Amino acid sequence: MRWTEYLDKAEIEISMDGKGRAIDNIFIERLWRTVKQDYVFSSTDPLFSFVYGLSYTHEYSDIRIDKKELKATDMVELSVKIKNSDGVTGKEVVQLYINDKISSVTTPVKVLKGFKKMEVNPFESNIVNFLLPCNELGLWDKDMNYVVEPGEFEIMIGASADDIRLKESIFIVEPGY
Repeated sequence: MRWTEYLDKAEIEISMDGKGRAIDNIFIERLWRTVKQDYVFSSTDPLFSFVYGLSYTHEYSDIRIDKKELKATDMVELSVKIKNSDGVTGKEVVQLYINDKISSVTTPVKVLKGFKKMEVNPFESNIVNFLLPCNELGLWDKDMNYVVEPGEFEIMIGASADDIRLKESIFIVEPGY
């Protein structure tokens, strides 16, 4: 008895004896190579981003940040306008991400720092407000101390990590911790 199965994009031929056991070790070797290669060479991106799925048409605009130059002890207040351009009431999860443009240690490209779910009526607009403490922009340095380093931080607003709609920068001018 013989058949072909598709396992993780690799075609594997399986030969079975009458009791359902593999006759040779070729299948095992191919399977191991496929699993090992997939682990090493596959993408580290998630299969689905946070709040993945279908949604109505929402437009993002007018990002406003109260101060662009901040101290490590300050608070960033920002807002964004969301407009429902569909004829149906829809819910939207507005997400706030940050990126430390230059840091002393490696940091992620996008870090989720806040999100708000809101219902928007047809053809209406709502304002979404976020409050971000600057101490949340910190990192663990090479000596394992939590610090907020001076420099540029990119603020990103979007419907998901894969769908960033607005970007703006803030600057930490006085480090802390």
